[in-house]
Amino acid sequence: MINKIFFIILLVLPFVSISKNIAKEESADGIKEITVVTAEWRDYTLGGKGLYIDLLKEVFESEGIKVVVVLQPYKRATQEFLVQKKFDALLGSYAESRVIVPKYYLGNDKLTIAYNKNKVKKWNGINDLKDKIVAWEGGYGLDRYGIIKVPVKVFEISDIESAIKMLARERIDYIIDYPQMNDIIKKLNLTNKIECKINIIQGPNSHIGFHDNARGRKLIEIWDRKMDQLFKSKRLQKMYQNISDDSYDSYP
Repeated sequence: MINKIFFIILLVLPFVSISKNIAKEESADGIKEITVVTAEWRDYTLGGKGLYIDLLKEVFESEGIKVVVVLQPYKRATQEFLVQKKFDALLGSYAESRVIVPKYYLGNDKLTIAYNKNKVKKWNGINDLKDKIVAWEGGYGLDRYGIIKVPVKVFEISDIESAIKMLARERIDYIIDYPQMNDIIKKLNLTNKIECKINIIQGPNSHIGFHDNARGRKLIEIWDRKMDQLFKSKRLQKMYQNISDDSYDSYP
């Protein structure tokens, strides 16, 4: 008898799990909470504060949806969103087949490049990177998304300060990151060794990415509807201008 009960439990448990997933899909219209994973970027998400966090609250909390933000290194955030599906949304996602993205993006990515003055006398453009050791944060995939179109030796990093020190010691050739990298170079007193070209590489639009299911599509509908209201009221443009971000100066 005990064996029979145990067998029935084994049969029922998978259906319970499946029914929970289905319930989550079917209850998309009644979403009470959104979980968002993101890397930390100064002015945008650092310490759980910044422009992107403010946008999340403006958009979703006004709809009665609680916003839960988890801060992680970008590579881990991407893995846990795309593969493990632990979160509803990922900040800083590029448009690709594994995610769906809304009409209103987070920003126009403009990337900054740093190099050692002893090794590079002048920046001439992307072709200078060919066959060089180029560092960027793990998960960015700048070569995969067509931003860097020449062959490079990718060196993934998780800590920009450590990478800058490696660049000063000529262990890598270039670092591609965001303008805030220049502040760290100054803090480390390395401006005599390292040249930083700010916003020199144009990247694609970055988005808040969602899963392609009923819940994700509902969250996109809310995002675009509320962002459209913010844009038409000029509040959205002002929020970006407050941190000197021109992503919405000439939208669409």
